[in-house]
Amino acid sequence: FHEAIPVPCVPLHDVDVARRFYFASNGLIDFIVKILDEAVSTSDLGKDEQIGLAHFARAFRAVVWGEAPDALNPFCEGATLRPLMGPREPFDNWDDPKRYLSKPQRPAKGAKK
Repeated sequence: FHEAIPVPCVPLHDVDVARRFYFASNGLIDFIVKILDEAVSTSDLGKDEQIGLAHFARAFRAVVWGEAPDALNPFCEGATLRPLMGPREPFDNWDDPKRYLSKPQRPAKGAKK
């Protein structure tokens, strides 16, 4: 996937970068693609430059959360990396998939195994 990006880019498989993308996208591929597409299409790279966190931070604001404060923009240095599910955050109405996981059924008291 990384090789398909048409401009030089930080390694997307880097643990720190991947973690930032996870929080920026809430794990949704669509948002990852939108952030990457915006960063690539708006990059104005000079010689020996590559797309990095600053480009992703601007792209995150453009396609995910326009009013993102630096402290919560996953691509800003020093940001708090956490799910953005609080009030007025991009995924505040997100339906947590964990609630749909089936719970192991316990046999009723006195039931034969």
